[in-house]
Amino acid sequence: MATDALLTYMNDHLAGSRTAIELLEQMVDSTTETEAREFLERLQTEIVQDRDVLEKLISRAGGTPSVVRDAGGWIAEKFARLKLAIDDPSDGPLRRLETLEILALGIQGKASLWRALSTVAPAVPALAGVNFADLGQRAAAQYARVEAGRIEAAQAAFMRAVGERK
Repeated sequence: MATDALLTYMNDHLAGSRTAIELLEQMVDSTTETEAREFLERLQTEIVQDRDVLEKLISRAGGTPSVVRDAGGWIAEKFARLKLAIDDPSDGPLRRLETLEILALGIQGKASLWRALSTVAPAVPALAGVNFADLGQRAAAQYARVEAGRIEAAQAAFMRAVGERK
């Protein structure tokens, strides 16, 4: 049934949002610079808001958040955090780079979600009245901000590595 596929798809993205929110929470907790903290907190707030929209859409479509998929998102975050800690035990620029890259990829996935839902919205009453264009623009803005931070982190991580080899 098409509704089952739609609910599965939305729940997969809901699980991804949990991963993002938890990664951001860890980044906020480990960031001391005020401007960087504010950036991360704002991003986390926006992702929570996007997650709320998705939860409402799942409900409107007759579903509920998937406990199994949510647990998968939780587990994915724990594995990501372990991988990041192994790569950069000092919680330095490489960890920041890799975390921001995970977030950037997730945000691109979310933008794809909004585009996909917007294409079927005219035929799916549960999706009616949602401004997917605005959600897509917010995702694009989030991606641009995260990408700028990712590039800064790459410069810090790789230039430091080059300096250490000299």
